[in-house]
Parts: sequence; C-alpha cells; structure tokens
Amino acid sequence: MSWWSSWAANESVFFWRILAAAFFAIGLWEILTPSRSLSRSLLTRWGSHTALFAVASALSSLILPISLVAAAFAVQKTAYAQYISSHVPYAVRFVAAILLLDFCRYVGHYACHTFSPLWRIHAIHHSDNNFDLSTGFRHHPLEALFFQVVELLLILATASPPEAILVGETASGVQSIVMHANAAYPPAVDRFLRRFLITPSFHLVHHSSDMKEQNANFGILFPWWDRAFNTCIESPQLGEAMQIGLEGVPERRALNVWYLLAMPFGRMPGTVEAPKSEEVPATAGADRVAG
Repeated sequence: MSWWSSWAANESVFFWRILAAAFFAIGLWEILTPSRSLSRSLLTRWGSHTALFAVASALSSLILPISLVAAAFAVQKTAYAQYISSHVPYAVRFVAAILLLDFCRYVGHYACHTFSPLWRIHAIHHSDNNFDLSTGFRHHPLEALFFQVVELLLILATASPPEAILVGETASGVQSIVMHANAAYPPAVDRFLRRFLITPSFHLVHHSSDMKEQNANFGILFPWWDRAFNTCIESPQLGEAMQIGLEGVPERRALNVWYLLAMPFGRMPGTVEAPKSEEVPATAGADRVAG
C-alpha cells in the first residue's frame, strides 16, 4: 500500500486533525481581525454549534456506519470499478471525482432551497443571525444524513478513487469553516481568490435575509457552478449593511440546540421563494416548490 493509500485508509485521523487545525487557525484569525461584530460571544456560539455538529455526526454514524472513503475502497473491489480503472487514467478519475463531488453538493444545496421538506431541515443553517466559522457546523442531523446518502450513491455510481474522496471530503470540511469566516482580509485578495474558490464574502451573500440573495451562491468549493447556472450574486445589494438570517427566529433561542433540532417539525420562520426557472441548474429538475 502506498503512503497515499495509507492516508486514505486512516481517513478518520487525517480528516479530524486537518479539521481541528483549520478550526483553530481560522478562529484565531477571526479573533484578531473580525469583519463583523457578533451579538453573542464566540464561546457561546462555538459551544452550541459544536454540540449540534456532534449530534449530526453521531446520527450519521449510527444510521449509515460507513464513511465515504470506506465505501470508495469497497467499490474498488468490484468488476465495475476495475473496468473503469483499466480504461480511464487515474489522474482523470481523481480530478473528476473531486469535481463531481463538489457539483453534487451544489445541486444538493440548491435542492435544499427548492423543495419544501429539504428546506425545513436546511433552514436551521440560515436561522443563524450572525456569521462566523462555527456557522459551518450549524446543520440539522437530517441534512447531514441527506448529503451522506446522496454522496454515497455518487461514489457507488462512479467508482471514485478513495484518495480523491478523502481529498474532496477534507477540502469541503475545511472550506465549510473558511467560507463562514468572520475575518477581514484585503478586497484585492478576495477578488483574485473568488475566481477559483468560494470566499467568505462570496458566501456571505447566501446568508442574507433577502430571499433573492439567499437563493444564490450555492457552491461549496468552486464558484464555477453558480456562474454556469446563473445562481451567482457577486455582492449584496445593501453592501455592508446587509442583514443576516431568517425573520422570526427569537434571538434568545437562536443558539438553543433543542430548539434547532425541533425546528423542522414546527412552524417555520421566514419564507423561501424558489429561484426563477431560467436560474435552475439543468440537473436539479423542474418540480420546484416554495419552502
């Protein structure tokens, strides 16, 4: 086994070490150079969102006790995967797997804003009326389960190399922290980076309380999907005065883990207007309803 495959085989250690390093590095960046003021302390926010993330991770592990990388390793033993590997160069399969995984997440994210049942579980993420790195952990367990199922199906269908899945998973985990960073940095750097990656200022538009802006910028790693399918808004209409979150979420309950876990099963705050038909990705389907 090569060192590369060995890393993939020990994915859990690799992934969590990188994620922890990213969390503390970006957290220090936020503390030193915050971009926006927060209405609650960082420790309160980090504690609440980490607890929610732990519940989501535990539920996914209980219901689907197989990681994406482990599934990719299992698929490699099939005749189907061996046929693909014998006809398609490894480098092509590696790059294609990362791009397809990111595109899958883009479409899944779009679906979460388009189909009412999915919006009910995704709205928890948008109910945060602040924006910092811990917002990347603010997802309902059912949403985490939804994406795990979708991504497992993609891996089974494409027989993606395990090493590519490890890189894609780790990059997405780190990016979920980075793109929610409440940290100041030069506009020139942002203009350059957003050509290739989702930057915090690009993703911040997606957290606007304005429904038109909230129904835009669905990308996770790369901004190309948003630009290709006309779901891109480069900057908010109100600029730095842009409001974040959903209307109807009480400030005192916005970080209550029990409230967030129960939210999809009660009366939903805010409304979501489905994107116009000309803005729909071709792969996302035509059956759209308001959330």
